[in-house]
Amino acid sequence: MKKVFLFIAAEIMTAATAVAQQIAVVAPNGSTKIYTQFDKAVEGAESGSVMYLSNGGFKTNDVKITKKLTIIGLTHKSNAGNADGSTTVQGNINFRDGSTGSSIMGCYVNGDVNIAEGGGKVNNVLVRYCNVNSIYVKNDSCTGTTVNQCYVRGQIGGSYADMKITNNIIGGNKFYIKAGTISNNICLSSGNSIVFEGLYGCIITNNVLKGVTLWDTVDKDQASGNLCPSGSSFGADYVTYENWDDLFVNSTPGVHPSSDFHFTDAYSQYKDIGIYGGTGFNDGALPPVPYVVSKVIPDQTDSEGKLNIKIAVKAGE
Repeated sequence: MKKVFLFIAAEIMTAATAVAQQIAVVAPNGSTKIYTQFDKAVEGAESGSVMYLSNGGFKTNDVKITKKLTIIGLTHKSNAGNADGSTTVQGNINFRDGSTGSSIMGCYVNGDVNIAEGGGKVNNVLVRYCNVNSIYVKNDSCTGTTVNQCYVRGQIGGSYADMKITNNIIGGNKFYIKAGTISNNICLSSGNSIVFEGLYGCIITNNVLKGVTLWDTVDKDQASGNLCPSGSSFGADYVTYENWDDLFVNSTPGVHPSSDFHFTDAYSQYKDIGIYGGTGFNDGALPPVPYVVSKVIPDQTDSEGKLNIKIAVKAGE
């Protein structure tokens, strides 16, 4: 079954990338439609469909998603090993009432991902392998939002909702969620402090924190195993570092894909802390679908009138 799925998905992705900026929408019954506009693809998709985005940019026009959709781009990184390049979504992604169970993966989103935008209860939304501005849950009754292995340039939070925030690189300096888990993140902070606010019953563990850590309505026994600046305290069980610039192989200022957040030898003992601990981190930001490693398409046919196309496809993680 897995081999069959990979073969079908590979054909879909190859067809979608044969002409730039196309979207293959695969319905639950396996039928496929091709679109060139993001909003039209959302409008035409059945609930439960998968939207495969090719390389290039897609404008959302502040799209409002009111059905369960899985949105999959190629990757948000230009050097991820995908011969077809990366996928950019221009604008906000708004998961509204009716979109419970939706997900978005492998996209650079230059706007925000908003969950329960406009009201309603939207549960179990997954944001993975993306580079996004900010992620907001706008109804505190929403549950099951997961943000995993993403580059988040701004804030994560919303109306103090239940969230699971794991193995991300985060530039904003404030978390405000009601319950769930914040673990194995690199918290860069856009200022000089990281604020954990309103985290009632939330577990905060194995994060790397830059700057001074402030508290508001957080029980200290909820935090453990975090790596903090020297001179600060964070929970009953934590470790400290002296100089941020000594922690990682390469830490480019800001939330930047060129950074290498593997620990240097001096901090290599902290293998359970940071983005490579826990569930780990996909450096290529490649969704779990086949992608094109290399392709050779001749300009003309051979002497027999044949066009010898060679495409190498590899399964994503």
